[in-house]
Amino acid sequence: MQITLLAWALLLSAVPAKAIVWGTHVMDLSFDFQPVYQHHDLLIELGRVEMAMEHLEERSENERQALRPRLLSRLSRLRDELQHLAI
Repeated sequence: MQITLLAWALLLSAVPAKAIVWGTHVMDLSFDFQPVYQHHDLLIELGRVEMAMEHLEERSENERQALRPRLLSRLSRLRDELQHLAI
């Protein structure tokens, strides 16, 4: 059976944005990537903060005293957020 261009246009206009037309069947692709992106972003930020902690020794004593508590607090919050995502 051959589907005309007009039939395809009508079929595609009725298909949700997150779907694929497979032959004359429609597959729903409504998988939500938001949790995956959020987890990935948290891991990247955690790595950045850990790298900043590693480079604290290159700073002056005053800078280390000012930055260390902020970085430790940020590490703690990021780890908490990662744990809540896993639940």
